Amino acid sequence: MQSFISYRLILCTSLLLCGCTTANGQSKDRWLDKPVQFTDQGKAMSHYIAGSYYSELGRFKEAYEEISQVPELDPSATTPTLRLIRDHIRKQEFDQALAMAERAVERAPEDANYWIVLGQVYQQLKRYDDAIAALGKAIDLNPDNMLGYGAMVDLQESTNDLVSAVDIYERLLQLSPDNAAIHYQLGLNLIRINDPQGAMQAFERALELNDTMIRGRYLLGTLYLENGEPGRAVEQLSQYLRARPGDPRGAENLMGGLVQIERYDEAMGVMSLLLNGQDHDVRHRVLAMYLYLVAGKAAASEALEPTDGAPYFGTVFSALARRAQQLPYEAKAQSLDSIEGDLQGEADQFLSDLLYLFGEEKTAAWLDESFGALLEKAPASNTLRFLRGQLYMKIKDYRRAAEQLSALLERNAMPPAPLHYSLAVCYEELEDFTETEHHLKAYLELVPDDADVINFLGYLYAEEGVKLDEAMELLNKALSLDPGNPYFMDSIGWVYYKRGDAKKAVEYIQNAIYGMDSDDPILRDHLGDAYLLDGDVERAIAEWERAIRLDRSIEGVQEKLDQYRGATSPGA
Repeated sequence: MQSFISYRLILCTSLLLCGCTTANGQSKDRWLDKPVQFTDQGKAMSHYIAGSYYSELGRFKEAYEEISQVPELDPSATTPTLRLIRDHIRKQEFDQALAMAERAVERAPEDANYWIVLGQVYQQLKRYDDAIAALGKAIDLNPDNMLGYGAMVDLQESTNDLVSAVDIYERLLQLSPDNAAIHYQLGLNLIRINDPQGAMQAFERALELNDTMIRGRYLLGTLYLENGEPGRAVEQLSQYLRARPGDPRGAENLMGGLVQIERYDEAMGVMSLLLNGQDHDVRHRVLAMYLYLVAGKAAASEALEPTDGAPYFGTVFSALARRAQQLPYEAKAQSLDSIEGDLQGEADQFLSDLLYLFGEEKTAAWLDESFGALLEKAPASNTLRFLRGQLYMKIKDYRRAAEQLSALLERNAMPPAPLHYSLAVCYEELEDFTETEHHLKAYLELVPDDADVINFLGYLYAEEGVKLDEAMELLNKALSLDPGNPYFMDSIGWVYYKRGDAKKAVEYIQNAIYGMDSDDPILRDHLGDAYLLDGDVERAIAEWERAIRLDRSIEGVQEKLDQYRGATSPGA
């Protein structure tokens, strides 16, 4: 009975809305006395109401059957058409969604909403160029429609075109300049394209508009710390920790900022909270040992030496603490080579943490002097020379790094594989092809299935334009070991570029960009060169512009822009 009553209700509502007339065109006052005629719009409304009713009951098949009849009866019925297309998308019926969306824009080409959903279908089908064109059309038709911009941002972020995503956020802010959330999202994307100054401005504005955006305050504080403004970092992170007192990362960053402005007592107070917190780990003990050393609290530093987890840095800092107290420390320094542990892992982690938190220039100078002081008492220490070489690599002093590490290799003082790899990195940065190739091959003789190093060698050949067949073999092997790796796909694309196969180069490099976690200036530069090889100067310029927005120091890109922008200008 209830279903019958509901059906009668739906039917009556439909009759009221459908615009029915009598057969002879008279008014509907006497519609019970004469046969009625439903307009197509009325029929469409009836089906839509029935479909909505079925949907509320959870009877989705019947709902779909009803609503699917609406667009055929009334092409102007935007809402049910969009609902049906989105239902196809939800069910991953992309072919049906595409057919319906294309038919919708054909019937109503001035309706921006149809172009938006068409773009979303294209995105699902990975027809990204078509998606961009459709969403661009939607924005052109209705520049005030935030949905169009939102869909475009989603597309750009999903394809790692973060420069274009930033452009869209900036256009959104023209429509809504006081929207804190948009400023915040802009800041996140500016971080991802390596524009810290722009990101700081975005977060500053977001917090002016909404000072309760706690995460924005943390991000702003870390940006200040990373970019040489420790005083401002301390201000933001202090406020952040008042709201989130249990966040160890926030506390670490605050402690680092306090050390950089030499407020050691406060820094030690924060470190004490970290050491006593439930999330403390061996990292905190190593950081604390450094903090207490530079703060002149050598005895406290020595007392914090970890019993496990950081044997190399614990021993180094303990020896330095004893030296600062004028206690015997030679035995500590000389014991380093007898330690069994992950020396490379400690060097990677703790050197990065120390340089980031406490300021690269000052901390690197302190560590360099400290390693040198210990070497005076332990001149045969391979561990200290290795750590010094790794420090030089961190601060990009590759010449001195190569000197330290080469000496270790010549003396056969340590396992050779990590030395060969580090030396390959150094010589590649020093643009010494012969030495880079030598050390990569030597490494791969020892570790033949390291996909990243196989890619390194293959890309080296591609970059130099030599041994391209061997490069392709290497890169296909790397990709078989790590399928879908975007860096490996870019390398293969670069081999195709060097061979003159523009279409394949574009295909591989573009797919590599889609697979990245973030945008990359080198890949954008490569894609621009591939488009140029293919004769598409306009797209080449667009990619080079993205590359230089991601990294203004990238070599050779500005010169290409200067050359080819002129070539495409009117009258050129």
